[in-house]
Amino acid sequence: YYTVSNPTTPQCTGEPFTITITVSPSPEINEVITNIACSYSDPLCGASIEISPVGIGPFTYSWVSIEGNPLNDPTDEDQFDLCPGTYELTITDASSCSYVFEYEIVPPEPVEFTLITQTDISCNNVNTLPCDGSIEVSTTYFWHEQCLCITPFHRFQK
Repeated sequence: YYTVSNPTTPQCTGEPFTITITVSPSPEINEVITNIACSYSDPLCGASIEISPVGIGPFTYSWVSIEGNPLNDPTDEDQFDLCPGTYELTITDASSCSYVFEYEIVPPEPVEFTLITQTDISCNNVNTLPCDGSIEVSTTYFWHEQCLCITPFHRFQK
């Protein structure tokens, strides 16, 4: 049983009260990206993205490589052995809310070689001494403490 009434006319009296509605906050990801430190490193795909999400857990994860690079397990929280490229993470919280984040693994700076001099060998690729061919190159490189040190000038001789 009900009665239609005018909503602008007070029907009941009582103490005022407040209703608070809390919407699920987006998770804080706290990512640590480790890029590949050295050109020509082994393995070339040795980067990682490690996350420590804070929010309404537990979380589920879905990783995708935009370039199609392989992923060991796209449902793992952290990703290792990554090649340079862009990676997209969809994280779903306990409230079934999904959030998308994008990360980039930056390729290392390449080592560049510039030919300074070249002397052809005089032995026509026969293993008879004296084989006196040589090249001299200069290099430019990005220095990183984990990389092999390359001196600025090299002379290769056979």
